Amino acid sequence: ASRACVMRSLSLPRADRILNRRDFLRVQEAGRRVHTPHFVLVLLPAAVERSRLGVTVSRRVGNAVRRNRAKRLVREVFRQNRSLFPQGCDMVVVARAGASELDYAAVCAEVRGARGALRGGALQTRERQESGSPRYAHRDGEDVVPRGEVYARVAEADGRAQARRPRAD
Repeated sequence: ASRACVMRSLSLPRADRILNRRDFLRVQEAGRRVHTPHFVLVLLPAAVERSRLGVTVSRRVGNAVRRNRAKRLVREVFRQNRSLFPQGCDMVVVARAGASELDYAAVCAEVRGARGALRGGALQTRERQESGSPRYAHRDGEDVVPRGEVYARVAEADGRAQARRPRAD
């Protein structure tokens, strides 16, 4: 047998990745956010027990080489350390400036430090989905409205109606 047949693939399988824009947007809109110094982790319980990962890196992080390096590191941490991530969740990791400067151990340490918040966020999001309660509510308890309208109402109350307009969804 050739060496290629014996060796297990070291890549992250397609089934474990979020690949299309619709899934990225769904997780980012309805998911729970956990912040670390170099990443924002957004998670949303999935319909299946398999966890999936999507990575977003903007040009603010660096040139293409640096962005791809940051993505590879995050995928590798996910692939090698599944126990750090909640099961049955779709997760989008948004890299912040400075993420491309980290090494494998530093990325692992950030995720390990956020493990409790990740698990708590996954549980809260799952409970919210089961209860049917929406994510966004106005801060003074009035009716539930989409996030963009909340900004507009708060701005109007403060006399800054032109400060933010509702998002077009």
